[in-house]
Amino acid sequence: SSSLAAAAAATSAAIDAAKAAAAEQGDVVKALKAAKKDGKATKEEVDAAVAVLLALKAAAVELETGVSAAAAAPVHSRFLCSRLLLLRLVLRRLARGVHQ
Repeated sequence: SSSLAAAAAATSAAIDAAKAAAAEQGDVVKALKAAKKDGKATKEEVDAAVAVLLALKAAAVELETGVSAAAAAPVHSRFLCSRLLLLRLVLRRLARGVHQ
């Protein structure tokens, strides 16, 4: 019984963490969209950030429901994986720009 309660608490913590990560990424998307309006970000950067946001939201839903978003939409998941790789590249470039 106590191990079941511990597992439920761990799952609850993971769901909360996934939701928090999605909320944080939502803020990143908003900031990039604003930067794009000012010419300081590209459409590709915004698209990559949105792809990460969608992946984080899907992870949160999967943790809550136990249903994999990837199983429901395998083509979309492959698209998200390619977008995640692109985002890593963009984030590295942005980090270099900030530290120069």
